[in-house]
Amino acid sequence: MALSHFTRTALRMFSGPLIWGVHFLAIYVFAAIACARQAFNPDWVAAVPWVVFATTLLAAAALLAMIIQAIRANKHNRDDASSFIPWATAAFAALALLAVIWETLPVLLLPICV
Repeated sequence: MALSHFTRTALRMFSGPLIWGVHFLAIYVFAAIACARQAFNPDWVAAVPWVVFATTLLAAAALLAMIIQAIRANKHNRDDASSFIPWATAAFAALALLAVIWETLPVLLLPICV
């Protein structure tokens, strides 16, 4: 089943916020499960920062790759109409990268499972 041009463009343009959403869901679900299970196995709580940092590195690498690809695609566009989608893709990915970094900060600043 082939996707339409509109669907592919929309998925590419909004993949930055989608990556951010998956990252947000993954780290907070894992932290919640680790805190709920800490009475049974305290090693889960010790693994939370490592899991958060690993998922943050994966998300940041994907977002940076998207930003670089969108900037390179925008260099080849000569008119303003065709440069909007790469520009919006890079802007959404940069905003998502900022959100990924921002939601990782509590792991550094706050104790886990208080």
